[in-house]
Amino acid sequence: MLQPLLAIHNGSSSGHGSADVSSSDIQSAPNHIINRVGTSATIENGPEISTEDAWDQQNLLSLDGGGIRGYWSLLVLEKLMENVAYQETKQGSGETEPAKECGSFAPHAFPEGATHEKLTKDELESENAHNGDSVPASHFRGSRKFLPCHYFDYICGTSTGSLIAIMLGRFRMSVLDCLGEYERMGNRVFGKPRPLSRRDIVGGQWCRYSTEDMKSVLKDVIARRSERAQRINDTQLPSNPTMCKVFVTSLRNDKNNQSELKPYLFRSYDHERKQELPLHPNGRVTTDQPPMSSNRKNYGQADTLKIWQVAMAAIAAPSYFKPVKISRSTIEKKIDTYFSDGGFSHRSNPTDEGIKEIEELHSKANVGLVVSVGSSKGTGKPTRIFAKRQIRRAFEESTDTEKVHDEVAKSMPKNYWRLNDSVSGMHVEFDEWEPRGRTHGKEPGEETLKTIKNHFNKWANDGNNERYLRSCAKALVERRKARAKDASKWEAYATGAVFLCTFSACPNTKYASKYELENHLRSDHFVDDDEDITRYVKSMTRRWQYQTRPRNDG
Repeated sequence: MLQPLLAIHNGSSSGHGSADVSSSDIQSAPNHIINRVGTSATIENGPEISTEDAWDQQNLLSLDGGGIRGYWSLLVLEKLMENVAYQETKQGSGETEPAKECGSFAPHAFPEGATHEKLTKDELESENAHNGDSVPASHFRGSRKFLPCHYFDYICGTSTGSLIAIMLGRFRMSVLDCLGEYERMGNRVFGKPRPLSRRDIVGGQWCRYSTEDMKSVLKDVIARRSERAQRINDTQLPSNPTMCKVFVTSLRNDKNNQSELKPYLFRSYDHERKQELPLHPNGRVTTDQPPMSSNRKNYGQADTLKIWQVAMAAIAAPSYFKPVKISRSTIEKKIDTYFSDGGFSHRSNPTDEGIKEIEELHSKANVGLVVSVGSSKGTGKPTRIFAKRQIRRAFEESTDTEKVHDEVAKSMPKNYWRLNDSVSGMHVEFDEWEPRGRTHGKEPGEETLKTIKNHFNKWANDGNNERYLRSCAKALVERRKARAKDASKWEAYATGAVFLCTFSACPNTKYASKYELENHLRSDHFVDDDEDITRYVKSMTRRWQYQTRPRNDG
């Protein structure tokens, strides 16, 4: 039985905590979706979406920044995916059984290694009883076997929301696995602040946390979560264009100061308005490429930086971590560009940027479902006395996420969900991690995580919340099922399948689907036997491969 879940925050400045819609309206209209107009929720009828429209319309998941409060965001997503699981597997649908066995990969098998977090006792017993190449997902909980990357075409994030976006979208992880990684990150980084020395105060270069420690944590996650075939620690941001896409925000300047900050988007995909110079990890560019412009944001090919570089650039909040320097060389000169947290001196809610990306790449008419997840930031100022005034100013000026929400709600009268609690938000600071170490029988961070969980549970027990979130899950599942009817596209999107002819006459020629590859084999290589066709296509298909999950004995 699902517990009451989340309310769609109404964005009202009057302090009311629920949207203006009656529960009877929702209950009597199970096939309706909740839409947002201003500060009220509306119910609109909508016909079943066609397979073509489901593929044309691009769904967006946007994640606010918030430091350790990102754990709250993940709890929201965990409940969303539990609701998705309910909608996918409830009785009365002919597609129920494949979803139970395969999760959101359905009808394709749930891949071995798709989840790494420790299994529960019941899950482990069921797995041990299974022998085969693929692990059936029927015994997994919903937040483990239904992946956000199968429901959202674009996942974007700011600050620590960027880390979540990379894990969910680029590494195709479950929310449950992200929660585990987030806890480990909090302990290894926020649990070890650097002492403030007199030299730091005089020189003005003090950073509260070790950039090297953060880099080490990121490289460790990348080493374990990258696709099996990719090189450890050298994994770059660009990904297969048929799969879920990711962008994260950052701030760029060429002088290592805070006076000339410009927004910069690191993308896993190409944005073919080539007005700017893509960044490369080897520091080399050709002279025929245009110089960096001062436009609102950068365009062009995906930045082929290592993922740890991108992640560091996205979370380098002033005075928490050092800005990230990326050096590029031309024939004429070397250019050093510095990147810092995109949520400081800018906005911590990237939803509007995500919508603009979809509009520019796919047209305004093809903006699909938009889900924006906050981090339950309290309205009060941070209580800690910071070493620099700029930190307090940054918090005050840059983290008003609800302004973006209000703008989006006005421009999108339907298909928009804002999952946040800014009215009774938590007063948990960006880097809070209490206790810092084991003390009085408590694990590091136990009190902070308890505060976040308690606040989340209290807020989640609102009686309307489950109905709101279920409406979102229902809309997402409807579109996934519609897409799955195009078996060729869905196979490529869900599994990362790439179809390559490996015959010597056309080595590694790529085809959009297995059907195109089959036709190619018949017409160009004169393969007529159906069994031979099946065998060749199987050997010529490359899929995303998760790394092997570490075994545990429960």
